Amino acid sequence: MHLILLESVEGVGRPGDQVKVKPGFARNYLLPQRKAMPLTEDSLRMLGKLKAKADAEERALISSMEEMSRKIAGLKLSIEARATEEGHLFGSVSDKDVLQVLKAGGWEVGSRAVRLSSHIKDAGQHPITLHLHADITAEITLEVLPIDADGNRFEPVAHATGAGDDDLEPGDDDADEGGRGESAAPAGKAAAAAEA
Repeated sequence: MHLILLESVEGVGRPGDQVKVKPGFARNYLLPQRKAMPLTEDSLRMLGKLKAKADAEERALISSMEEMSRKIAGLKLSIEARATEEGHLFGSVSDKDVLQVLKAGGWEVGSRAVRLSSHIKDAGQHPITLHLHADITAEITLEVLPIDADGNRFEPVAHATGAGDDDLEPGDDDADEGGRGESAAPAGKAAAAAEA
């Protein structure tokens, strides 16, 4: 179904864009929510106004994202997660976990702002790049604080032998400890410690 968007719709387009979407998406969401209208001669005449609205909306969004980038850059957040004595996590910290910590700290970022290349599987500090909008990014630091089964924080200890341990992937030695690595709970509660 061909429509003209009246509002920005993530993953679809901006106001004034002519889009082709599945009929069910149009009937059940876009049209009832007045986010789009059918492509007709009348709607094509409105296209100029919609494009101007889209441009103004985009400029405002870029301005607010640049401001957020300046404010959030260098932010330090922390999250607690169950870990072995060496600091390997039972489970991992995912994009959603980082997003949850950001939102708990009062930062309203988009759901796709956090894009980890892989889940975090070790305690310690991890640099994270937030993708706020197009080319606008900000660097923050997430500290994963290891906790034991009782929820108590502890300092990870270094491996005693050191020989051959470099070949292990994070979490590999967890499976040897009674299979806990497979069935352990995912990363835990967010610590509400957010420092600017």
